[in-house]
Amino acid sequence: MYAKKTLLVLFLCLTLFLGACVPRAEPPRPPETESSTTQGGESVSDGVIDANATESPLSNGVQEGRIAPHSSPFANGRAIVELGDYNSPWVIDTNGEKLFSICERFPGYRIPHWTMAITRTTTSGHLFLSREGNVRTRMGAVHVGFDEIITRIADRNGNIIVDVEPMGITGIMHSRLSSQISSDYLFVYSITEDFTGVILQIGVIDFDGNWVVPLSDSNSVSEARGHFLPFEPVVAYLGDGIAYIYRSDTNNRTGAGIYGALLNIRSGTWHEVSHHTRIEMGIFGRHRDNRFYNGVMNSINTGSWNNVIYTMTNTGEMSSINHSLDRAGAFSNGVVFARGEGNWGFFNANGERVIDLGGLAGDSEIYSFGFHSENALVFITNALGTDFFTLFDMQGNMLFEPIETDFRTSPRSNPTLELSGFYYSDGIILHESNGSIYAHDESGRQLFVINDVGILHGFSEGFALIRCTVNHYGYYIDKAGIRVIG
Repeated sequence: MYAKKTLLVLFLCLTLFLGACVPRAEPPRPPETESSTTQGGESVSDGVIDANATESPLSNGVQEGRIAPHSSPFANGRAIVELGDYNSPWVIDTNGEKLFSICERFPGYRIPHWTMAITRTTTSGHLFLSREGNVRTRMGAVHVGFDEIITRIADRNGNIIVDVEPMGITGIMHSRLSSQISSDYLFVYSITEDFTGVILQIGVIDFDGNWVVPLSDSNSVSEARGHFLPFEPVVAYLGDGIAYIYRSDTNNRTGAGIYGALLNIRSGTWHEVSHHTRIEMGIFGRHRDNRFYNGVMNSINTGSWNNVIYTMTNTGEMSSINHSLDRAGAFSNGVVFARGEGNWGFFNANGERVIDLGGLAGDSEIYSFGFHSENALVFITNALGTDFFTLFDMQGNMLFEPIETDFRTSPRSNPTLELSGFYYSDGIILHESNGSIYAHDESGRQLFVINDVGILHGFSEGFALIRCTVNHYGYYIDKAGIRVIG
């Protein structure tokens, strides 16, 4: 009897064990509807996506570390990301595959942190590399491991395409103020010294390492007040093959002895311009996005003491006219947003209204950062403080009825569109409003909503970088709003 009971207990235990090892049939899933969106393997209704619900299903190695917020957008199918410890930059592809470690591929070199901002703004998609080591500042202090001189450039497949040291070049110029390297040209410099002093030469090469403008000390200019490098050059590329290169012969900030020159890259000619001209044209100032358009560059000053529109040719010749505009922005594509005769609109360099926004006004406040693509975002705040936005094209057509939003801060108080919480690229408007991220196309149609706050980059090659509100790291979304990498 005891033996029978023992056998029965063993049989029941074996049955339970085998049952636990057999996978259970999953209940049937309801079919997805056209209004649902998938995120991390889950269905999310009404186009509202909880980006923090799950980890990305397409991480392919990136899930081993978290993407740092200062990672780059995609360019040429590649992005630069830092993972976890903020000291391990990798190049990934659009599938989230880690292609190579920058530290391992280029031993003894690094990407300076300031170039992360540069690679975000350039369309070249290259890697800018500086040699690891110490650098001595103008005041004699030594920064350990902080050599910011760029000497090598690689493509995003990891191939070195430019090495300037064998060319007799000290480094590649950049601007700490505008944080940009031109996507068309590389501005380079050479510093040599002897008992007579320091000689600074400046030239231009292309991304194949070919000389466009040879090194020359004629009209060379430098930034003697540089934080890290003695006689550090500073350049602003103004478009249309024209660059402004800054010079200071003093160590003070009074403006005495400060001037610069325009370099016409295509002709290789230099044209010296005054410090006052630089101020009037807004170079490195609030209107630092001013660019040459149809051979001239325009700038506008408003105020009770100086209502003037300035025009500068590519040889540095200046002209100006008085105007009656106020509340003006910066020139872009030959027009400037302003208010004239009580009505808002876009005006040309002669102060003539070319696009009338008076129909939007009433008692509302209106602002625009101008035409940085074929269209311009226009922002509206009515008398009750409710915010709206819309798009206008260059012909003055409003592309959709103004959409209600909630500005992070007033656009007028910010120098850039992005600081206002708006990103407009790849035909998609991303903006933050009421604790979520919204996406609209150029017809005003809402594409998706993400329950997260923090746009790091707008769309580039079909991907945007978003900051997670839970852990403050970044992740990439596609144009459907799906979290796909990170």
